[in-house]
Amino acid sequence: MLEPNLSTFDTRTRNELRSHIEWGPMDHAQPGRQSLEQAVSLVAATTRAVTPRRVETAAALHRVAAADIEAPAAIPPFHQALDDGWAIKADDTLGASPYAPGISSTVPRRVSIGETLPDFADAVLPLPKASDQSGAFEIWGAIARGEGMRAAGNDLRRGEIIATAGTRLDERHIALLKIAEISDALVRIPRVMIVGAGVVGDWLADLAKQEGADCAMIDTAARADPLEMADIILVVDPSEWRDRAQRQERTLFSCIAMRPGEMTGCAVRESPGAPHSSETATIFVGARLESALAAWLLLIRPCLRRLAGATSRDGTASLPSTRKIVSAPGVSELTLLRRLDGEAKTGARWEPLATGDIPYSAIANADAWLLVDAQSEGFAAGEIVTGQFL
Repeated sequence: MLEPNLSTFDTRTRNELRSHIEWGPMDHAQPGRQSLEQAVSLVAATTRAVTPRRVETAAALHRVAAADIEAPAAIPPFHQALDDGWAIKADDTLGASPYAPGISSTVPRRVSIGETLPDFADAVLPLPKASDQSGAFEIWGAIARGEGMRAAGNDLRRGEIIATAGTRLDERHIALLKIAEISDALVRIPRVMIVGAGVVGDWLADLAKQEGADCAMIDTAARADPLEMADIILVVDPSEWRDRAQRQERTLFSCIAMRPGEMTGCAVRESPGAPHSSETATIFVGARLESALAAWLLLIRPCLRRLAGATSRDGTASLPSTRKIVSAPGVSELTLLRRLDGEAKTGARWEPLATGDIPYSAIANADAWLLVDAQSEGFAAGEIVTGQFL
């Protein structure tokens, strides 16, 4: 593989890039850069969903459900009052008014909000619409059946699915599980080992935790074998690991035809002791933020979602671009976008912030991203493009 000109980089970056470049001869893989599509396919082939385990409901936040979670009983279990009032039969209120009060066939019962209704009641009459002060219960207004009450099973039927398998459990799911008195959940939790400290490593750890993973971090000089503790390994600064990995791992690719993140690499090692996978992937990430972002969006996050069995998708929006997006053919390029709401005439639009060469200011201001395919030269100004929200 031809070594690119590194003279424009500082010493640390040159060493880092060389460590990626020199990775290639480890298994005498095919020369040149791997296409992004091939890289994604190679990494996907090494990952499959991890073994599920049960955790307490409170600990299931952001985890991915390994099976459908069903309501064990109807909620509410009985008819409940939605407000203070009179539990009554709706038919007894037909035609009632202050000028022609109605008389109930059964004695209504006063109830408070959330209280279970008596068996005869199918509505809750507001307090001002009736009175029992004259010695006889008088109804001064009509009400429809079901009004003022929550029917049994109206919130959740017994057996109704709260979260399907593959759903990432968020705060609303956890609240519903607690209401349904579900004490634990079966989830899949990928284990991520991040080798190399620093801002990029911390950032990747935070992103992985949002995907429901457990994360641990070790220094590049550590002697511990991360393979025994992880389902996927992320190496932020691979230079000190190169010699060790050469003896133990098989290279999938050492650089990718994508910008940023050209020097993203991946190797795998057999892990016969793991019950859920025969290989563990190690993904090598550049030390700059934009390279890590590209690696995260295009390789690491999809890999984590396969390990977790996640089926949820990110939100998208298809809007016209405010200006032309230019991309070099033969290279997949990441474009960061900012949403402009605009005026009534123009409507919302995507403003391209950067393509391929992404400064930190673009990362700070971006709302979404899109990938310009290697076969594309970009998009014309005004063309509809689909951005995936960050």
